[in-house]
Amino acid sequence: MWDQIDPEIIEASKAIAEAGKYDDAIFAAFRLVEAKIQKRIQSTRIGESLIAEAFDGVPPRIYISPDQRDQAGIRQIFSGAMANVRNDRGHRESPLTPCKDAGVCALYLSFATFLLHLLNQDRGIFPRIDAMNVFGSESEPRAELRGANFAGSDVRVTAGTSPVTIVRKEPGAIEVILPAKFFGDIAVDVSGRVSAPAFCDASFLANKPALIFEVVAADVPLYSDAEGHNRRTDVVGLLVQSGHSARTQTQIMPTLSHKYMAGNYVTYGSFDYNAVGETWYLDPATRKINYAWTSAAIASPVVIGPSGAFRLGGISIAPPSVETQLGENRYLTVLGSGRDGDVPRERDVTAKVKWTSLDPSIAFVNRGTLISKKLGRVRVECELEKFISTVEVSVEHMVRGHRVVFFQGLRDVQHIRFDSQDNLYLCNAGPSVFRLSKSGEFSEVFRISQNPLAAAGIDCLAIDAANNLYINDVSKQAAYKCTWDGTHFGNPTEIATSVKSAKKGIAVTSQGDAFVAVVGPVPGTGWIVRIRPSGEEKSIALNATPFFIGAGPDGNIYVPVTSAPVLLIFNSDLELIDQIPGVGQDMAHDVCIGRDGSIFLPSYHSGVVSKLSRRQGGWQHEQLAHKFPGASGIAMDSSGRLFVANSALGSIDVLY
Repeated sequence: MWDQIDPEIIEASKAIAEAGKYDDAIFAAFRLVEAKIQKRIQSTRIGESLIAEAFDGVPPRIYISPDQRDQAGIRQIFSGAMANVRNDRGHRESPLTPCKDAGVCALYLSFATFLLHLLNQDRGIFPRIDAMNVFGSESEPRAELRGANFAGSDVRVTAGTSPVTIVRKEPGAIEVILPAKFFGDIAVDVSGRVSAPAFCDASFLANKPALIFEVVAADVPLYSDAEGHNRRTDVVGLLVQSGHSARTQTQIMPTLSHKYMAGNYVTYGSFDYNAVGETWYLDPATRKINYAWTSAAIASPVVIGPSGAFRLGGISIAPPSVETQLGENRYLTVLGSGRDGDVPRERDVTAKVKWTSLDPSIAFVNRGTLISKKLGRVRVECELEKFISTVEVSVEHMVRGHRVVFFQGLRDVQHIRFDSQDNLYLCNAGPSVFRLSKSGEFSEVFRISQNPLAAAGIDCLAIDAANNLYINDVSKQAAYKCTWDGTHFGNPTEIATSVKSAKKGIAVTSQGDAFVAVVGPVPGTGWIVRIRPSGEEKSIALNATPFFIGAGPDGNIYVPVTSAPVLLIFNSDLELIDQIPGVGQDMAHDVCIGRDGSIFLPSYHSGVVSKLSRRQGGWQHEQLAHKFPGASGIAMDSSGRLFVANSALGSIDVLY
């Protein structure tokens, strides 16, 4: 009789039943069930009132089945048990349906056992993952699972189908080590009770996402002439798009017909050594014939899978830690990592997250802007769709020479420049210019029309004393001035039109003269063009290639050139007044002149920032103690702090 009865019911009823008091044994069993429900929901009610409190409501306090009809049926089982079995023996001298033998008693006790089994399926006592923080490194990703009902001696966590190592366990939190590059479902198992799976994706822990393209159009007609009369029969065009949260790039490449479909994701390459000569293509959107390429290898990318709905798998705050000082606000970027099918994707979700500071009196975040209030340390969290990311914030006094990450979150960031109010402008070789205001707000302030097939757009800029914006556009080999009216920038006006070639670096003097570096069509050639505020232009040719240019507080123009390790200095009339040899074999990727006349030259490849200072008898050369590998831009604010951009990391460091 007792083999299939719950041990707790055996303890409550066995001695009574063996004494022949079967109804008392049944009452004891069902009173035990009632007590379990009372304790579960912290109630003193009994009977139907107790069942209603436990099983009604949204969500119900005892939640056994996610199916509403099943949940209603289970409620009726408990309601009938309390009304017919428990109350029949608890409120009368003798039950209306008395139990007269051990066999019938066993049926009742088995029914009570079944009720306890149902209560053990209550999702309220199952482990529950409420939030997840994915962090660590690409090779050793970790996840902190926050939730409830994690307590127990037998706790396991699985990632996919494999158990993972638990490094920290608390009743409301578990930290685990995930497999490298993991994405998939995580679940917590406590003594056989398994939580609902929670999806996560640790791919964002890589410094740079894999290059993946989405097919915009397949089997695009290609032609060997600009009029579209001679269609190519050996290859077709594959129009693809790559991109991340701040920049999208479209490409067309030759491939074989009937291999790809619009909406699929594909890899970058492979490529056949056979090249297709000069080609035009029929734009599927405009139905116009556009130029495609001068020469291109035949592409055979691998199909990864179809595009679909983005599924968030984790969020991360950039930068992951902040050192700041009183009166200095910082902008925090939140990137969402996830999957579109099996394809990793990235979204900027800063505007969607909810922020929480553990001590708002030290610092808090408002719409992505970290605002410091007093000295101290504090942890700040953001949450989106049950994913959490944290940033450690330290508000302190900075020692001269201390280096910290000022901003992170715009991939491929190139040149950076300050205006007269210490607002920082930046570009990332796309069609836009962004502004980090002194108050800590980040926004797109300018966008130029651009051919979607352009490999690069704005990668150099300048700001004059009136806050007018100067930009180049690599795709059009042009430079522009955009006038500031106090609220926004006006439409661009082309400048440096006296020389027809690729425009790169731009500098503006305090007198309002703009200077543009122009790259010659053959190596070792180039020009510098001066544009007066009136629009008058003057140019000089160089026997060298100028890519970047800077204006000093003295009104002179500083130009590092590539033909030799030398920096040329011109006055505002474009007369060569000095040249500094031996500035380094690595090509400078930008130039910045400090208030004291010191010259700073960052090298993209070596990460070295060279400092040139005028001394009696010549120029003193030195290197800053810090290295900035991938340095792509440099600027100085009104306080004399040096800012260095890193295109690979999408970050800007500040050196106090």
